[in-house]
Amino acid sequence: MKRKDYINSIIVGEIIAVFFVIILYTLQNELPEKLGFLLKLKLIFPIFFPLFGFAVIYFSSQIGKKWQIVSQFGKFCFVGMSNFMVDFGVLNLLIYFSGYDKGLYYSVFKGVSFLFALTNSFTWNKFWTFDNKGSAPVFRQFLKFFSVVFIGLVINVSIASFVVNKYGSTVSISSTLWANIGALISIVFNITWNFIGLRFFVFKD
Repeated sequence: MKRKDYINSIIVGEIIAVFFVIILYTLQNELPEKLGFLLKLKLIFPIFFPLFGFAVIYFSSQIGKKWQIVSQFGKFCFVGMSNFMVDFGVLNLLIYFSGYDKGLYYSVFKGVSFLFALTNSFTWNKFWTFDNKGSAPVFRQFLKFFSVVFIGLVINVSIASFVVNKYGSTVSISSTLWANIGALISIVFNITWNFIGLRFFVFKD
């Protein structure tokens, strides 16, 4: 485990903590009563998530001494966790301040939040996960990255919008909470696709 792994795991952990608190704050009226205590623990998360990230990166790097792809996958998953938090954090901020949580507005908000997560993903995966220092121009590399993630964007927005707009009226929970469930379901389908695309196409050096 290199020195920059220590530093980066802390920074990414703090990003996760900040957006996790944002999500809790914007959803505080939607959370089940049993989970209300989480917002009271907001000062603990900036300590917990960096430590959690350090543990993930440390153990994956130990296994990665034999199989490098395991170390990369550990970083990818932790960065993916930050992408998840950025995605959900921005989405919920837009819903919170606009008051719209369905229809066309929801689809637009989901696209915007995904683009924020996209920028976060490219930066951390290029310079940390895959430690890519190849001679390929950054702009050309970003185009490759965008082509891979664009397919993910279509999958992400389509599945989330389908779940929310098709089945939202059939469930007994609030529309805002269902909007987040739709986003969660869409995220699951992106993980494997993104890792394979980035590892073997975008950052293959």
